[in-house]
Amino acid sequence: MARAGCDCEPANPELVSCTRAKMPKEARLGELTEFFKVIGDDTRLRTLAALREHELCVSDIANVLDMTKSAVSHQLKVLADAGLVKSRRDGKNVYYSLDDAHVAEIFDDAMEHVTHRSGGVQRGALYIIRHGKTDWNERSKLQGQTDIPLNDEGRRMAEEAAARYAGVHFDVCFCSPLVRARETAEILLRGRDVPICYDERLKEMSFGVYEGIEHSFMITDCPVNTLFYSPEKYTVPVEGGESVPELMARTGSFLREKAEPLLAEGKDVLIVGHGAMNSSIIIQVRDLPVSEFWSAGIENCKLMQLS
Repeated sequence: MARAGCDCEPANPELVSCTRAKMPKEARLGELTEFFKVIGDDTRLRTLAALREHELCVSDIANVLDMTKSAVSHQLKVLADAGLVKSRRDGKNVYYSLDDAHVAEIFDDAMEHVTHRSGGVQRGALYIIRHGKTDWNERSKLQGQTDIPLNDEGRRMAEEAAARYAGVHFDVCFCSPLVRARETAEILLRGRDVPICYDERLKEMSFGVYEGIEHSFMITDCPVNTLFYSPEKYTVPVEGGESVPELMARTGSFLREKAEPLLAEGKDVLIVGHGAMNSSIIIQVRDLPVSEFWSAGIENCKLMQLS
């Protein structure tokens, strides 16, 4: 006989009765639901992946994941409260590791499952980096799509980045066609067999008539400052400029049409771009709200792994 919440008779009453008797209790299923909510977050999964490799302190995790120490500490507290990580103190440092072998097994089984579902192909890694410094950076001038080259410090930064990230594998590089990004990509990948593909959608955000303005933060009524203080409210651009939704639309189409197919094939993809443009990609890949547009802290010539 059908139960109150069901609108059909069972096809196999004995199997239904047996299965119902073996179902976990609702309270335990509720606990399991909360468990999957905790690990169903990109940042916390990346934290678990790092701890799957080594016991690490907060500053080391922050460097591995390109996050702030406060953001890492918050995620570690969530994971610790869920019983997924544990800690120990050694002098001034606190070191974190997976709570026990069960956590590692869950992570490994899940990785095996998604790899199997993707046909056995390991998904590629997505990296992003901002260009080196320019004279306009030094003078706090809004560059936008104005084509400003690297200065000597910017070229030195790119050379140092080339040495620092020489061991990171890239199959292809997508780059903004603006000269400061092109120079950075060429220096970064010099001597490496990595093709550089230029895409108009990776240009910096346009600031219209405000490109070239110095120290916009010191101008109280400068409308472009909304982008920096409340990016989620920057939906109507300044004259000749671009809004956040418009920027997100073009970088989103790049991700869907260019980056995503290659990542699915297992290719490691590098994007060389700009502060605002990179930020729009980061929040889309990490599924963050626009209010966190600047949360990654886009430093010149610092490589970030997004996936």
